[in-house]
Amino acid sequence: MSLSAFGRSALIAAFLLLSACSKKEPDRWTEAEKTVATATTPATPPAAKPETGSFNTFFPADGTEGLKRVFIADKPGYAEASYGDDFVSVSVTVADEAAKKKFADAKETIKNFPVTTFGKNQTIALAGGKYQVKVTSKRAEDAERRKWLSRMDLAGIAAVPTP
Repeated sequence: MSLSAFGRSALIAAFLLLSACSKKEPDRWTEAEKTVATATTPATPPAAKPETGSFNTFFPADGTEGLKRVFIADKPGYAEASYGDDFVSVSVTVADEAAKKKFADAKETIKNFPVTTFGKNQTIALAGGKYQVKVTSKRAEDAERRKWLSRMDLAGIAAVPTP
């Protein structure tokens, strides 16, 4: 049984029409692209951080206790300075929720800001409920680190707006 040229043309046209009208299933690459896009997009955007240099004026002055101040890091939301050779390092960072929990049971304060000791080398204050001010030293005891924290302008740090 052979089809005429007209019959074959009609059959091809019907096939093309049916395939054009059918719902096209996405290929595996389209599905993978959607999965990656939703997996890498955070549910909430990260918090904006204060500009570079926002914290530098709140550090103890160069020459405090005869020590030279050297800024080690200065970037949005973070600043760090060192005083002396491995004597003390003071850093300010934007605190996340996990960091804030360290202060939930703090019973001591410096300048009315909660303070806690972390490990044997760090003493940290929470300024304004949003900034950690940390003094780290391998040689200084907790009392000495607290003295350095008290030299920081914690109220000034607390007043730095988060964008």
